[in-house]
Amino acid sequence: MFIRSFLFLIILSGCSSFQEIKSTIDFDGTFTNSDKFHLKRCLSKVEANFKLYDLDINEFAENITSEGLEFNTKVTARLNAQIGDSDEILIMESSRINTTNYISSNMAEEESKKLRKLILNDFCNSLLKNV
Repeated sequence: MFIRSFLFLIILSGCSSFQEIKSTIDFDGTFTNSDKFHLKRCLSKVEANFKLYDLDINEFAENITSEGLEFNTKVTARLNAQIGDSDEILIMESSRINTTNYISSNMAEEESKKLRKLILNDFCNSLLKNV
């Protein structure tokens, strides 16, 4: 009895984690694993093939005080994409401004990751509009 219940739970959990993938997304070496996961999850419901390459994300410091403690950062990004079998290259750009002034490197790193995800969301929405 216990083995049947346990087997049922294994089968049920395996079926619930199954996700149908309708598209193919090719990445070059400029993407981190986190970037790939985020974009695959965002574009998983679309039945189109994507080739994404040349992701370039830069952070710039602005408004540094004379003490060098308070500053704002601007994050800019650029991505090239091809959708389907088209030879047309879609060049996308996005930018975000971080207005929080974290001195702690851990907090600044978390804020940087958050801005990176927001920029990837911008790119994903742009790709979805162009399908």
